[in-house]
Amino acid sequence: MNKSLQNLIDKHDIISFDIFDTLVKRNVKSPSDLFYVIQRRYNEKHSRDQINDFPQKRQRAMELAKPEGKSEITFDDIYRIIDYNKKTATELKKIELQTELDYCQRNIAIDEIFDYCQKKQVICISDMYFGEKFIRKMLQKCGYNIDKIYVSSEYGYTKRDGELFEIVKKDLKVAGSDILHIGNDKVSDFISPMKHGLAAWKIKTVPNHFQIGSYRSNEYDLNKKGELDKDIIDSVINDNILKCANYYEKFGYQVMGPFIYSFVRWIYTTAKENNIKSLLFCARDTWMEQKVFNELYGKEISNCYFYVSRKSVCIISLYLHNDFDSLSKIVLTIDHSKRTGKKILSSIGVNFKQTLESKKIFDLDKKYVVTELADDQNFHKFYDKYLKDYINKKGKEQSAYLKKYIDDVTVKGKIALVDNGWRGTTQAILMDFLDCPVNGLYIGARDKQKSLKKGNYYTFMFDEDMNYIKRLGAFLDLFELFLSAQHGTTLGYTSSRKGYYITAKAPAENPVITDIQNGAMKFCDDIKNTMTISNRRMVKNTLRCY
Repeated sequence: MNKSLQNLIDKHDIISFDIFDTLVKRNVKSPSDLFYVIQRRYNEKHSRDQINDFPQKRQRAMELAKPEGKSEITFDDIYRIIDYNKKTATELKKIELQTELDYCQRNIAIDEIFDYCQKKQVICISDMYFGEKFIRKMLQKCGYNIDKIYVSSEYGYTKRDGELFEIVKKDLKVAGSDILHIGNDKVSDFISPMKHGLAAWKIKTVPNHFQIGSYRSNEYDLNKKGELDKDIIDSVINDNILKCANYYEKFGYQVMGPFIYSFVRWIYTTAKENNIKSLLFCARDTWMEQKVFNELYGKEISNCYFYVSRKSVCIISLYLHNDFDSLSKIVLTIDHSKRTGKKILSSIGVNFKQTLESKKIFDLDKKYVVTELADDQNFHKFYDKYLKDYINKKGKEQSAYLKKYIDDVTVKGKIALVDNGWRGTTQAILMDFLDCPVNGLYIGARDKQKSLKKGNYYTFMFDEDMNYIKRLGAFLDLFELFLSAQHGTTLGYTSSRKGYYITAKAPAENPVITDIQNGAMKFCDDIKNTMTISNRRMVKNTLRCY
């Protein structure tokens, strides 16, 4: 804390705080942006009675409402003359009050100053058309319990004209020199109180707390007016990022948080639009998304954390179509780097133990180019003599356990698999196994999903859009790591006390990943009462960090 401010606080018995942009922040760039949020909320409830002029009418009503002989207006004055019928005005008034509560939060940047003042008498003085009762409710929501609150709408006079300070002195029966006033406005909170004998200290209105600004484009400059949703997201970040403990939490809060939150909003909207009744969030890639989804919509759409991976279901697909062509096609779904035969087969759930006899036909310890295996006669012979029987036995067993597992999670109605996406192999296999439609909700599709009919899957960000594929390509593993649970991948299925799934041994927890995920979760918690739609444009620009 500034030493000069500390000395001023020490010298005064009463500390007065301004409220808006001092103790309380609104998660918008400009207070008038809330009028657009109010209009949006009204229109979400009234699809047949849309309004598109509320911000202008609300501003005009505020300008015309000032009563004669007084320098301040009340909230009732505004809605008494606003240009809507009584029913619409009453509903808009109610929405505005709730929106103000939803979008207000404690200004954590001033916590150190406020906490230092607790041995003093703390009061609030504010120029605002809301009444004292509502302002008190707002302060309590932000964690403040203030005994004396002086609001201009209750007296008809303001801090700006100075008369409200005179009312405060008279009510407290003190001299102005006993009070130190702290606020953000140059005139109302600094010049005016000093003219009326109070000491005053001005704080910055919107200090820039962004920690990772270099990861954003210039359009995210807080001083530039832009898209409403972008401004809301930026404001939430700027007003809360100081809560994060370290750089990695800040990265998670500022970069991964907006991405996950918008993706989850999109999942919900897409599921509703397509009458999807059950969501299967694929372990382990969508661990973060399911946590956020349950915070927001857990009671609205049935969902579960579904232990599945390409490796766990490929053996089942091979069992259902046990021929060499099917094996060749599935092998081609893995990456095309040169690798040992053992690793190639293991990646599709075939863990065949090599023998001296089988090695003579096809050596699993040698490295092979994946794309050449379909034409490899030795690999074909190896399949005919060894793999076909192995797949029949193992695949039959795994199919039975997977069926029991799916029955156990009680999937009902229209189903969708939620995953990062890229090729849709797991979705295609599950459709084949269940012999029923399974939809896919993905971040994006990297290749044309030939195994899926168009309309069976939906993409949040891109569908074969090479610009975003290239942007993510080099960092795909890192990107997925930030979203994933820190447990092992699903290897297959069994029956045990733990459940019907088998996972690989979990790696040691990575504290960096934990911090990034904690930061992202904090963002989602902070913004959940404000944003009502997913913002793909914002999220696409978030990928500038990769």
